[in-house]
Amino acid sequence: MLRQAVVLISITIFRGIYIDEKRTLDMHWRSNIFSIFFIFLPAVVFAQRVNIVDKASGHVIPYVYVVMENQNLAVQSDATGMADLSLFPKKGTISIQMMGYTAMMIQLDTLKQRDYTVKLRQDDHTLDEVVVAASRSRQLQDVSTQTVRRVNSLLIQESQPQTGADVLTQSEQVYVQKSQMGGGSPMIRGFAANRVLLAVDGVRLNNAIFRSGNVHNVLSIDPYALQQADVIFGPGAVNYGSDAIGGVMAFSTLQPTFEDSTRTATKLNIASRWSSANNEKTIHADMHTATNKLAYIISFSFSDFDDLRMGRNALPLYQQPLLASRQDRVDVALPNENALLQSPTGYRQVNFMQKLAYRPSSNWKLEYGMHIANTSDIPRYDRLKLTDAQGMPQFAEWYYGPQSWMMNVINIGHTRKYLLFDQLRITAAHQKHEESRNDRRFGRNLLRSRFETVDALSLNINFEKRLADGHAFFYGMENIKNTVGSEANAFNLESGEDEPLSTRYPDGSQWASYAAFLNYKTNWSSRFSTVAGIRYSHIATTANFDNTFYNFPFTEAVLQHDALNGSIGAKWQLSKKLEWNATAASGFRAPNIDDIGKVFDSEPGNVVVPNPALQPELAYNIESGLRWDSQKLRLGATVFHTWLEGAIIRTDFAIDGNATIDYDGQLSNVQALTNASHARVYGWQADASWQLSDHLSIESHINYAKGYTIEDGLEVQPLRHIAPMFGSAFLHYSKGIARLSIFSRFNGEIQAENMPLEEKNNTHFYPLNESDQPFSPSWYTLNFRSAWQISPTLVFNAAVENITDEGYWPFAGGIAAPGRNIILALRLSL
Repeated sequence: MLRQAVVLISITIFRGIYIDEKRTLDMHWRSNIFSIFFIFLPAVVFAQRVNIVDKASGHVIPYVYVVMENQNLAVQSDATGMADLSLFPKKGTISIQMMGYTAMMIQLDTLKQRDYTVKLRQDDHTLDEVVVAASRSRQLQDVSTQTVRRVNSLLIQESQPQTGADVLTQSEQVYVQKSQMGGGSPMIRGFAANRVLLAVDGVRLNNAIFRSGNVHNVLSIDPYALQQADVIFGPGAVNYGSDAIGGVMAFSTLQPTFEDSTRTATKLNIASRWSSANNEKTIHADMHTATNKLAYIISFSFSDFDDLRMGRNALPLYQQPLLASRQDRVDVALPNENALLQSPTGYRQVNFMQKLAYRPSSNWKLEYGMHIANTSDIPRYDRLKLTDAQGMPQFAEWYYGPQSWMMNVINIGHTRKYLLFDQLRITAAHQKHEESRNDRRFGRNLLRSRFETVDALSLNINFEKRLADGHAFFYGMENIKNTVGSEANAFNLESGEDEPLSTRYPDGSQWASYAAFLNYKTNWSSRFSTVAGIRYSHIATTANFDNTFYNFPFTEAVLQHDALNGSIGAKWQLSKKLEWNATAASGFRAPNIDDIGKVFDSEPGNVVVPNPALQPELAYNIESGLRWDSQKLRLGATVFHTWLEGAIIRTDFAIDGNATIDYDGQLSNVQALTNASHARVYGWQADASWQLSDHLSIESHINYAKGYTIEDGLEVQPLRHIAPMFGSAFLHYSKGIARLSIFSRFNGEIQAENMPLEEKNNTHFYPLNESDQPFSPSWYTLNFRSAWQISPTLVFNAAVENITDEGYWPFAGGIAAPGRNIILALRLSL
């Protein structure tokens, strides 16, 4: 009865949330979601269980696999870390496996001596684990030579990230840029936007309009629906094709798991979160229902964010003295009564996910999943902060319309030994992306709106064949097709009529990819192993240009590109404690619709125009790493160097000899994306952890990268997405029901001579040095967070970020970072 009562109370709370029509979703649509929650309320099933916890913190670990291979038995622990072993024999050996933890072998008859509690040790760098992201395979991998950083479910629950972008921050090796509060553009080893790849459950999110500027699609991912997030550093072209130059961010969402009997089991999780910096109100619920043949998950999250408050010690440059307001059909600039409040920045978001899995037999599994993410309008604060020579706002309105993402995906899995494969996995997906940009200049009546849609179809067929002596083949094929829709109109607030407006992209343009790939892995000995892969890709891009508004010297673009990419890597266990790994890989990025067909104002006074002559950019990467792992001390370091041939960068351009163009009534300089001769990025990553005692440990991470365009062998221009040196240091204490952490995050300075050209133009975001040149200052924050396991089913989180209330502007950002931020969260599992 408790479960039903909690669900009914939660539904009542959900229904009471009011979302106004302009900024969020339709009430009827939300009511349908709540109705689905109400339907699935099966009874609770209790059974004899073993408790699985984290060795360091004592916190429960959800969704751990318990396997007895000789009996072909496997179960998974529930959200409270309890695993039902009632179907297992009384004696025998079980294997307990969890991504991010060292696997453990235990005799069943010794569990009583352990008080039916198993303690697993965290191992973020383990290679003998399920690395779905790196190989698109759910099988235990013998070796992976790429550097992989995992954010597991335990870290997600402890850190309480606000958005999908903030999940990546917890890796401590990804730099996240924000142009507005509703954003997050990951930077990996000096690459970002359309040079890094996002994937959810093995399906790529990158589409034909991912731009070279900052991309915020990671916002669509619900941190409460995540099982883990993996960051795979370096080119991932062999497995993912175009765009995976800097790395791959692979998000794995909650998976439906089967019971071992025909009875129905139900698990329910309810969570809430509040933070003070933007008065965040988040509420979440997910439910798992399963039998031995059917398994179902449903998940829902809603977040409401008010305007963001910056730190009290901020420079006056970061503050906004005037706010645009429309009164009596006239724009006026009003004093900002709270200079620390960045307004407008607030928005709302809703996420919904459901998955249904069917297991007709032991070697077949069918799964259907649906993901939906929608936001309200999101103000673009960096544009709203712009002022003219008189100090008046340049824009009265500038906002992204609701960002919408829906994905339907079907997975078919088959396991049986055949001549050509042991495992088969087919993934078919359809995605619908919708976004828009809306702006109105201060004192003008014309609200300009440009709307974009992308329909993305994809099909992956993956095979796995394991041979004797540690040899294995992973191969398959992939087909992707994107169709872009682009519309525009200008609404006159005074007359109430629409006026024609140029579209952002050629309407109806298409981008398609056809590929085949092969990976071969082998263990030459118990200490030395290698992996090699190859992929062939064919990319076709078509676009028809409308010259109604611009007199382009072309009417269409038809591009055909082929790419052959490969990778080879090795891992050598030099001793019981020391491991060496090295990888060489190539990658590429074929021009997409955004590259060849976009017309937009990159910043006021500059307009980017189409360039249908673009060629792919090619990447070549080498890296090597060492890792020392003793019982209490872990040290790791990786060095990397990436060469980029034909790098696509923004440069000054001309159309029919004209270096300027009229864009939305403003004479602007013409720019375009072109292939530069050469670029390179190099740097290193390092981390360390030391278990000082049973209850106390420390860890630290640091990342460094440099990148330039190259002309005549000389470094000329810093690349746009090279983050400053950044890192973190943690002191952890855990005992009993509590895990406490005091930590600092820090960024180094980027001096004026190392500022990218695009950032130098943003003088209103950066202070000036003694030579009146903009630079990005260094900064650090002090933070505290805690997690309290009040009971086996109740966890309480409390944190204080930016304790000293520092006011700082992160590099390449469009908004000041949050000031002192108090976070309170509660999670109930039933």
